[in-house]
Amino acid sequence: MGVAVAAAGVVVEAGAAVVSFVVAGVEQPQWLDLAAPVGRLLLWVACWMLWFTAVSALIRNRVGPVLVLCLVPLLGERVVGMLLRKVPGVDLSGVGEWLPFTLGRSMMVDMSAMATEERNFFRLFLGTDVPAGPAAAGFVAYTAVVAVAGFVVYRRRSG
Repeated sequence: MGVAVAAAGVVVEAGAAVVSFVVAGVEQPQWLDLAAPVGRLLLWVACWMLWFTAVSALIRNRVGPVLVLCLVPLLGERVVGMLLRKVPGVDLSGVGEWLPFTLGRSMMVDMSAMATEERNFFRLFLGTDVPAGPAAAGFVAYTAVVAVAGFVVYRRRSG
């Protein structure tokens, strides 16, 4: 249901953009070029809805899921990535690029056509330079694992 609401929102926003461009006399963009980024956005929204539901089932209080889903993407994964680079004798620096929310951020930006300076900036901001397609697949895979775990825990509790 949430994905349908998000998709309807995209359609309404696109319609508003068309009307705004016509009123302002601006040339219309290539709307088909926006299909992939909009599709990744809808996928990202759908995954986040599953993350919230699953983490709420796994953590049985009201504050826990909010804290986990606010702090882990913003702070937790970056700290884990830094710690993985510091493990002596083992090169785990690439593991931090494949953490779930890092992939979720990366799926929203296609860096393939960017200049080197822009790519370096976005790499620092996102924490990875994994292309959007593999990042989306990885984020969906993590989402599926967490959703199944949340479903199993919920079914076990509700009997």
